Amino acid sequence: TSLNIKPYEWTFPKQGGLAHFSLTSLLPYALQYPHILQINPSNPGLYKVKPENGFVTPNGTVQVEVTRSVGPAGKNDELVVQWAEVEANVTDARTISNSPVLAEVGLLLKTA
Repeated sequence: TSLNIKPYEWTFPKQGGLAHFSLTSLLPYALQYPHILQINPSNPGLYKVKPENGFVTPNGTVQVEVTRSVGPAGKNDELVVQWAEVEANVTDARTISNSPVLAEVGLLLKTA
């Protein structure tokens, strides 16, 4: 894959909490094409993500914040990360819907 995601899963307390993860482009800087990102929780009523969309430059990193509200434990959710390569002149990250998605991964969100 052309994107490294760390960590790959989180465990939140049922009282809610905050977690961070990083998305790092594994493409060489010389390629000059950024990745466009879209990040969606499977349960948006319980989880909020910042940023929901954006860019990561070749060999760059984006920090993502996940906030879990107070809610019941026991059900696992997921954070769906989609990315696509775009031309360097693209400035609106919401245009991912117009780009062919290179990959999609679901990150596990557990509740203790």
